[in-house]
Amino acid sequence: MCVYSGTYDTDRCTLHDIVICSDWSLEFSQCFAILWGVIMNEQKTYSIAIVGAGPAGLYAVSACGMLGLPLLSSLSSTSQSLSSSPPSLPSPSSSLPQGGILLLDACSCVGGQCTALYPHKPLYGIPGIVNITAQELIDSLYSQAQAYSPTVLLDTFVEDIVPCQTPDNITLHQQINDNKTITPHVNTASQNNSEASVAQNNNPQNVQQERLFNILTAQGNYFAHNVIIATGGGRFQPNKPTIENLDEFESAHIHYCVKDPQRFAGKKVVITGGGDAAVDWAMELLPIAASVSIVHRRSSFRAKNEANLKEYENAGKITIYRDRCVKELTGTDGILRSVKVASTNEKVPADDIDIDADDLLVFFGLSVSSCSNWGLETKRGKIVVNPSTCETSIPGIFAIGDAISRESNVYMVVPGFADALAVAHMIKSNNKFSDR
Repeated sequence: MCVYSGTYDTDRCTLHDIVICSDWSLEFSQCFAILWGVIMNEQKTYSIAIVGAGPAGLYAVSACGMLGLPLLSSLSSTSQSLSSSPPSLPSPSSSLPQGGILLLDACSCVGGQCTALYPHKPLYGIPGIVNITAQELIDSLYSQAQAYSPTVLLDTFVEDIVPCQTPDNITLHQQINDNKTITPHVNTASQNNSEASVAQNNNPQNVQQERLFNILTAQGNYFAHNVIIATGGGRFQPNKPTIENLDEFESAHIHYCVKDPQRFAGKKVVITGGGDAAVDWAMELLPIAASVSIVHRRSSFRAKNEANLKEYENAGKITIYRDRCVKELTGTDGILRSVKVASTNEKVPADDIDIDADDLLVFFGLSVSSCSNWGLETKRGKIVVNPSTCETSIPGIFAIGDAISRESNVYMVVPGFADALAVAHMIKSNNKFSDR
């Protein structure tokens, strides 16, 4: 039994623990709320959690699935047996995960760099496939992964991964966020067979079977027995324009990448930006869109295809608003109707112009933030792993693909697939699922 003094964080508690608070005047309802929070947290326990839904992360789902690893853990089974609950409270079993693999990504769609940077770029380095675009590869990998029923959580940024080792008599929750550890006090009543307990707890296989990681996100906490990090080059976020009412139209009419060009068929498209992405997509959408306009804050473009763009402009096929920026969006009920652009040239003042628009494409580039290392050993921003197992400096946490440090310094899609297979076999060889 573990006794914790002071404030107890229920998000880091498991059913292995018996919580005794220092405030013995705590009302029964508060105690019940704490225990119920523990039960509700337990139902979020997975066999494997994969952080990152790029090519490597998607294939990791399939690699683990092919080896029969996506089994619900014993803790999830425990919480399912606790489904007898008061009528006023929800049943824990009502929201049990659909599968034993959890896939998380901070972006709003799967695909990683392939989707964010070059969805229509042909990939020539995939063995046996002569011609496939990045988006087609992602679609195929995602379809393959779906066969193993993973729980997919998008727009979910992992803030921290807290290792929790739980042998029979001691539960240690390492609080990385505030750089301090809760020290458990072992009840003397449980020490009658201390020598046998210590011998059992020192068995690495027993510790591995009880290994648990608390994955902290803004949407909630999730528990997993193994974690695979497939975050690639980092977290990609589009640079957004400073428009006051941007949020009003962002969900349906503001786009930071083109996933499906046919989405803009027959639409009045306004593109803002002056780089290759803005110019290339303007010419790409020209045959299918009703109209294409470009708004750029400077008089010249930095895109390589600027000469071709001028030809389309001279032919009256594309309208270009130079020395302008998007000032305001106009519409009703979240439906975009027009874009107001203002002059950026202080020397030559000009009136605002309203441009009819159904969709606004913003190409201001992407900012890349390196993912938190969560206490892992890193080298030049990459995670250091055992080359033969892809295990990190924390046992039970693995890293694959572009997230890991390679001596060759060669980062391609295919090595991530090999990493995923190696990790899946490593997890299976540890016999973590033999008695679940």
